[in-house]
Amino acid sequence: PISFSKIERSIEIVSENKKGHIEDITNMFHGLKALVVEDNPVNLKMIIRTLEKLGVSSDTAKDGKESVDMYMKNRNQYDVIFMDIQMPVMNGIDATHAIIKYEKSHELEHTHIIAVTANALKGDRERFLEAGLDEYTTKPLVRKEIVTILTTFLADHIIDLDEEKAQAT
Repeated sequence: PISFSKIERSIEIVSENKKGHIEDITNMFHGLKALVVEDNPVNLKMIIRTLEKLGVSSDTAKDGKESVDMYMKNRNQYDVIFMDIQMPVMNGIDATHAIIKYEKSHELEHTHIIAVTANALKGDRERFLEAGLDEYTTKPLVRKEIVTILTTFLADHIIDLDEEKAQAT
């Protein structure tokens, strides 16, 4: 759930960025790990590179079935999942349903799943949220959108770079 503190932290980060702290974004998510599910190699590289620039490391899966298997084996390793929607073997919505079902049956904390799709049609976001995904973004990824999404869902994991700099001195 989105709490007031998460929204407040997101606003702080955005306002700091407007004041010239954009260079601080580079590692603000250092230590976070994502599972990136994408069947197109070019899109996969772009997503991974965008996340790397934010300090997020990634594991990859080429389809929904592989992502479900990887999640079940390594569920404690992932802070967020970026899920392509249209893939062979198992699509992103079916994979999301399988992950959520697994989480509920094992009483696990939910890992946020972000729909990543080339489709940018009116109503897509609502459709994906109804299907159980936590948020939606389009390809190619826009760095600013990814920062907003990560700060919204993972505000508790963001590195306070000002605090780290103060401790280092």
